[in-house]
Amino acid sequence: MHRTIRAVPFSVSIVVVLVTIAACGSSSSDVASTSGLPESDVVSHLTTAELTTLCDWSTAYEGGPGTTLPCGITVNTVSQCMAGTFADPSCTATVSDVEACAGAIRSDSCTALASTACAPLLACATPG
Repeated sequence: MHRTIRAVPFSVSIVVVLVTIAACGSSSSDVASTSGLPESDVVSHLTTAELTTLCDWSTAYEGGPGTTLPCGITVNTVSQCMAGTFADPSCTATVSDVEACAGAIRSDSCTALASTACAPLLACATPG
């Protein structure tokens, strides 16, 4: 069964993105610390190519699909990341917000989602 982003409730979409990001922790040291996209770009306005870049980066930064991290978190695939993107155009989370949250989770995957670094992403889980 094929689902589109529109078929997924917004709050579920954000959770998928956060779980994808939350899977950070152990990863290859040769992965860049940022995606290379402009930090101020709003994630809900990214093109498919830009979103693919962000999801490719986050999946690699997290250690690759299927990697199990502390607290039982498993790294999602790029497809899962893309399916869980910011569907609400009023969400103002930026590429920098995603990268900051990924960095916090990479440092401590068990506590980062409660950190201020991930607050902009969590705020998108409840559309205005």
